[in-house]
Amino acid sequence: MIRLTDHAHAAYPPPMLGAGGEGETARGRRGEGLFSAALLAVVGVVVPVTITWSYGALNIPRSDDWSYLRTLFTFSRTGHWHFNDWASMTLFGHVLLATPVVKVFGDSPAAVNGFVACIGLAGLLGLVKLGRLLGVAPGGALLVAVSIAVGPMWGTLAPTFMTDVPAFAVQTLALVAVGMALRTQRMSLPWFAASLALAALGVAIRQYGAITLVAVVIAGAVALRSDRRSQRIAAGLVGATVMVLAAVAVAWSSVPDRLTLTPSLSLSTKTVEDVVGSAGGFLRLAGLLLLPVIVYANPRRVMRRAVAADRDLSVVLGGTTALVLLLAYVVHGSRPFVGNYVDRRGALSDDILHGQRPLVLPSAVFDALVLIASLAAIALVLSSVPWIRSQLDRRRAGTLSPGDPLLLAAAVTLITGFVAYELAVLVQLPMFDRYALPLVGICGLLHLRAARPSTDAERSDSPLWVWVGAALLVTAGLGLAFTSESSSYDSARWAVAQRVVQRGFAPGDVDAGYEWSGWMRGVAPPYGPADRTRRVILDKKRRYLVGTCVEVVVNPPHRPRVVIAEGRTSAWSRASVRIYAVPTHRPCGSGHPSP
Repeated sequence: MIRLTDHAHAAYPPPMLGAGGEGETARGRRGEGLFSAALLAVVGVVVPVTITWSYGALNIPRSDDWSYLRTLFTFSRTGHWHFNDWASMTLFGHVLLATPVVKVFGDSPAAVNGFVACIGLAGLLGLVKLGRLLGVAPGGALLVAVSIAVGPMWGTLAPTFMTDVPAFAVQTLALVAVGMALRTQRMSLPWFAASLALAALGVAIRQYGAITLVAVVIAGAVALRSDRRSQRIAAGLVGATVMVLAAVAVAWSSVPDRLTLTPSLSLSTKTVEDVVGSAGGFLRLAGLLLLPVIVYANPRRVMRRAVAADRDLSVVLGGTTALVLLLAYVVHGSRPFVGNYVDRRGALSDDILHGQRPLVLPSAVFDALVLIASLAAIALVLSSVPWIRSQLDRRRAGTLSPGDPLLLAAAVTLITGFVAYELAVLVQLPMFDRYALPLVGICGLLHLRAARPSTDAERSDSPLWVWVGAALLVTAGLGLAFTSESSSYDSARWAVAQRVVQRGFAPGDVDAGYEWSGWMRGVAPPYGPADRTRRVILDKKRRYLVGTCVEVVVNPPHRPRVVIAEGRTSAWSRASVRIYAVPTHRPCGSGHPSP
């Protein structure tokens, strides 16, 4: 294993020990681990699954998983792959992970969704372990995992069959495995093989998992640069992994009804706005999700250390970050966190139904969160100044070296992921806030390692813990608000559509959003790549809606004169609103008399 030089230790301290130092007992460590597991099980699985179940949304398709669940159930029954003209992700690994659940429980979305939440728990526990391997104090690593689990994104994603939570879990565990491989003087090849396998599984879930695979390979190359014999074995393992992924790519390309996204580079004003908007949005999203972690690291102390290390660099990085955040809000103020899960109107925003979906939070409260998250994002960036300064000094002195391979792997994952997402936006590929989930936890751990919270923060009587607790309450309140609002909204509109069917209409007669239509009809809704004209998209939508004589709408300005069915969606953070099923004045595809 490559050891840290003295210069590296100046920038990053060795792993922090628990209260007992070298004499920490196995019983204490076991109790610590059990407490972490129990806490994360409650906030990461029990709470989101219970909320989703209580609103009746655990057993219905939500967002893209109308297609992913159909793919899973079809594969489980027939062994054939069908992507429903909707899935652009690799998806093989995602489906294979859940297939045993279907074999046991049948075609049950609830069972699959609960299983995904449990996979997420493995990822949260892996994040705590990764923090320990990176030298972050146990309490700090646990705080990173808890902050993500109670935040506004986790509860809406964990109890669904979306790929984001499994991708987060597998990519995190891949870094944990490579960290375990690096714990000994000589890198453990079995652990390295396990990290390659997990990283490859991440690629088989969705293509962005290649980011972690590259990081794992780099970590292995750095650790084995002086071990010729192990280099050959590791190269063989990497070669085998590449061959497996090549086979996966060939199999994926042979799926006839996958959705192929074509990059399109157009250096227009809108493209620049989108790139700046997403860059600022991702930074701000990290600031929001990691708010308790940033408070724990003490932003004032982070700023003082940055200025002491390099005042000019601090001004440049801090000023540039602030400018990007400001410009991002100017061009994408309606979607300050990238969208479309952490959105003013809740998960998926207005993407599902026509009408006026209510705000999750009052506008003033949401804008205050935008400001707080922006300031937190600046603190995240400034925490890197001492490390950057140390690297520049070492380069000038001719002593620059890769340093800790695991730290390098984590940094490569974070930086490469951010750059890859920005490049995707540049070539007009779809980009959503949830794609950041595998990166946010790593960002939090690196922030704590760089910031080195003072020992005062470890004391239960420290005033800093009051602010950390307040930040955690704010984050948890946001998580409850978004999780309950999304569950209520999704189940209410699904229930209204079901009431229409109970009145004699066929499921295909009802336009209740793309999830309902895709699930019931097995036909993908119109999708408009960036190079398609609006006229083409509208023409596809008109053809898609042929035969739908009933439409489900939310919160119209006036109560419709003819109502076929109605329901109510309520959440503790906002007022209740009505959802109506109304006639579209188109003939019913089933032959049912038009309402």
